[in-house]
Parts: sequence; structure tokens; C-alpha cells
Amino acid sequence: MNARSLFILSIIFFTTSCATRPLPAQMYPGKPKPLDELAFIQLDWINSLKKGSANMLIASVDDKPIKLTGFQTALQATVLPGNHKLGINLVRYTGGIATGGWEHTKKYQIDINVTAGNLYAVCYLPGDLLAFRNKGPLKVFQEQEKWDDIAMHPCKEFFP
Repeated sequence: MNARSLFILSIIFFTTSCATRPLPAQMYPGKPKPLDELAFIQLDWINSLKKGSANMLIASVDDKPIKLTGFQTALQATVLPGNHKLGINLVRYTGGIATGGWEHTKKYQIDINVTAGNLYAVCYLPGDLLAFRNKGPLKVFQEQEKWDDIAMHPCKEFFP
């Protein structure tokens, strides 16, 4: 198998694994907990890989930098219920994957209050604004069809 084939297969694997199941960064101490004891935060992956598009990445929770392991993503995080400070980096895509580039353009700090068992979305709005929304009980979105929809674009109510 040549390098190009491996590259294409890795992109397919990455894309399908992100869209079909949650792989959040664990942003609390200790062993993983059941999802009904946690709040799940999902960022809107706005424009995919269009040149010049704006996208977001979780940078920190409560001033602790996000540390990813395995196939975790900076688009999702689990936190304990309560008040948190969420650090978000706005990035713009500057070119192809091979040359690629993400340019970090803006940093945000938003104060959030979350409850266990709920799914929350951070939405990017025109004018470089962020909105934080409770999308409802996480168990509703654990059905595969609903998860695929929310994982790809949890803020579609803002964009007809």
C-alpha cells in the first residue's frame, strides 16, 4: 500500500470515527465516569475544510490545557457538573491538509454552568461571537442517527 492510500484511509477512519461516536477529552480528575454523571460539551465544526473557514477547538477547561490521548478530539469534552471556565480557540483553515494550516486567530474564555446528563453546544456566530446552548438530555442523542446529526452540526438552528 502506498503513502497516498494510507493517507486517504487515515482521513476516512478519522472522519467516520469522529462522526459516529463521542471521543471527548476527559476534563476532570480520576477514572472515567458514566455519562449520566457528567456534562458533555460539543463544539460546532463549522465549515469543514474550506479555505478561510472559521472553526473552534477547546483549549482549556478551568485554565487547565486540554490534553488529548488516543483518538480524542478537541471538539468534545466531558466535565463534572457545576461552574467552569471554558477556553476556546478560533482557528482559520489556511490551506490543504498536506500544506496545512490552521491559523489561531482569536481566543475566548466563557463562563459556563452545566448539569449532569446534558449535552451542551458551543456555537460560532457571525461577527466572531460565541453562544453556549443546552441541547438537552444526553441520552436522547445517544441514538446513532441523532448523534451523527448533532456531532456534525449542533448549532444548525442558527444557520438555515
